[in-house]
Amino acid sequence: MKKLTISGSLLCVLLLSLAAAAAEPGQWKGLKLDVSTQAETVAILREPAERQENQKLRTPIDLFLAKDLRLQKLTFKGGEGFNRAELYFRDGRLRVIRVDLSAPVKASSFPTAYKLEFLPKPSGVMYALIGEAEASWVVASVSPTLGSLQDDAVAYPGEVRTLWLVSKSLRDTAGMDGLK
Repeated sequence: MKKLTISGSLLCVLLLSLAAAAAEPGQWKGLKLDVSTQAETVAILREPAERQENQKLRTPIDLFLAKDLRLQKLTFKGGEGFNRAELYFRDGRLRVIRVDLSAPVKASSFPTAYKLEFLPKPSGVMYALIGEAEASWVVASVSPTLGSLQDDAVAYPGEVRTLWLVSKSLRDTAGMDGLK
């Protein structure tokens, strides 16, 4: 019987490729929050289906965000891995990405995928998973599925169909001057 052995260098390559496959909290499809411009976005995702000015932002984490936010929204439809994507810009930079995924993702996979700790936030029948990175939040809107509710071993039951990446540059800083 032959033994399968993996050399140290091959093992390093495998481990590095797995690490590179992790999702980045502040980026999607090569677009980076607080860095990417509308021109870069159009170069990657093509022309948007819609452009809207002065849009009010509604997210599962509105509690953390400035109340008077008005952003420009570009909407893209039917790309690789998504049915719809809304990208919001302020001061010429990408600040929020909202993606309706074309295929559901298990909620329990998010901590591993983003290498973040997620906390659940209940909201009616659904709930949100909120992960906090250095410069952004990752928010997953979770719909419980019948099979996942019966599985006690799953930390976060259900599936994600909508993903939010939100820049912390939009956080509510009202009253902070009084703390200095």
